[in-house]
Order: sequence, then C-alpha cells, then structure tokens
Amino acid sequence: LNEIRPPLQDGELVEVFVRRGASSGGSGDGGSGRWLPGRVLGQSGVARQATMRGYRVEVLAGAGAVMEAVPASRLRRFYASGQLVMVYRGPSIGWVQGQVLAKCSEIAQTTEGASPAGCASTACV
Repeated sequence: LNEIRPPLQDGELVEVFVRRGASSGGSGDGGSGRWLPGRVLGQSGVARQATMRGYRVEVLAGAGAVMEAVPASRLRRFYASGQLVMVYRGPSIGWVQGQVLAKCSEIAQTTEGASPAGCASTACV
C-alpha cells in the first residue's frame, strides 16, 4: 500500500523535482536536482491518464514556468505547516488526525541533520 497514492488533482499544491539544468518537464528521474514548489494545472481527460502521460505543473518559484508531461515519480504532495492531515499509524491504531508541524528539512537543520521521529517524506506530523 505504501507504493499507491491517489492521482493528483487540479490546483493541488505539490513539490516537483527539477534536475539541474532542466528548463522544462519531460521524463527521467536520474541525476541531481532539487524540489521546488508547484501546482498541478488543468488536466485534459480523466485523472487516470495523467498518471500514465504525466502531469502539467506550474513551478511557483522563480519565473513560474509551466512543465509539461511531468512523471508522477517527480511529484510529491505538499503539506503546509498547520494543515490538518490523516496519518496511518499502523494496523492496531489505524488512521488518526494529525497536524503538520514543519518541513522535515527545516527541522533537520535545527537538529544537526538528524531525522526527527514522525517525519514522512516532506512533512513532520
């Protein structure tokens, strides 16, 4: 189940992995780069097609470039500090409500690179 996620929706805030030197979208996940804030733009057809053909994403940093056909593997959902989320705590507890505290990278900088308990890929709850 940890490999399955619902398709991203129009207008949803995300972080997009941009390879160094890349000016637009496209395929490929290798190489070095960085995660930038973005927003999923309108999709043509059903959402299921976007997971196969890629997403159209507006990069919210810099000039606001629009990237076409961005593979789902280069996108991750963005959860803002203070946002309420549902967190799966295992089969004995199940789903519980949580609140995003901060981005893990921000907390890691204050804890000398340690990975704080409760951190997922991009947010601590």
